[in-house]
Amino acid sequence: MDVGDKYGTTALIWSARKGYTNIVDMLLKAGANVDCVGMYSWTPLLVATRGNFVDIVTLVLDKAPNVNAVDADGMAALAVACKEGFEEIAGKLLRAGAYANVQDRAGDTNLIHASKNGHKAIVEMLLRRYADVDIRGKEDRTCLHWAIDRGHTAIVKVLLATNPDLEVKTSDGDTALLRAVRGRNAEIIQMLLDRKAKVTAVDHRGDSALHVAMRSRSKVR
Repeated sequence: MDVGDKYGTTALIWSARKGYTNIVDMLLKAGANVDCVGMYSWTPLLVATRGNFVDIVTLVLDKAPNVNAVDADGMAALAVACKEGFEEIAGKLLRAGAYANVQDRAGDTNLIHASKNGHKAIVEMLLRRYADVDIRGKEDRTCLHWAIDRGHTAIVKVLLATNPDLEVKTSDGDTALLRAVRGRNAEIIQMLLDRKAKVTAVDHRGDSALHVAMRSRSKVR
């Protein structure tokens, strides 16, 4: 029953990937290995999460799998749910013990994935689980940098309420304020100024927020 094909895909992984709830239920009741690993290091939980198959995720979680198993890209099931906006699954995974602050191969956290892709409810869920807002991911960007870059104003507001470090710099030397000025987003700029973001901070070229604003020769929107 746990024998895989030439790629290592077992009947359970295949059924979970296709969304065949009844077959997954039968296989699990028959004792199929809930932590079997197939192609790309996918587990039944990972493929069910990718498909947003809530009922299958629930069945798999009832068998106490390794909820923090990662695929070839270093993505755990929770990272997938946070990136894609699968709120119900994200909640189930967190309650099952999924790590809130784990980073994928690129260095991005669950909070970065949710902030980058505009999933406010998941951002709030992760923060209630003490997700770290100051962890740097790809290009040394934090969740706040990404929310600013994507113009997710509501998420920026939520993140600012946790008192993040506003002076953390990206690999380009940009602070949160510098990113907001580059994006010409007046509302976010004002929110950062209200939080006392340093207007004198400079990037690796020595440019401050004022320099960037003047160089753009464009009004903030």
